[in-house]
Amino acid sequence: MINIEEQRSNLSQNCEEMLNLCKIQVENAYETFIAFDTDLAEDVIIKETRINALDLKIEKDTDQFIALYNPVATDLRFALALLKINYNLERIG
Repeated sequence: MINIEEQRSNLSQNCEEMLNLCKIQVENAYETFIAFDTDLAEDVIIKETRINALDLKIEKDTDQFIALYNPVATDLRFALALLKINYNLERIG
């Protein structure tokens, strides 16, 4: 079984990946809007499924983290903040 610190690290890495994907999506959407580039628009739509999949993975892993480790104090705040951040990033991306 993975210890709590490794699990926190994995969750942080997944959230950082989600942030980077959303940032790229917003930049591409802006470029699409400015240049009227339909190919890039299709690419943005296709890559949105990757963000949705990562959202579900982060949600599942965070739920599992809470269930398995019964976090308190800092770890619980970390898990709850991660869920809120993930929710908003998915909406952006």
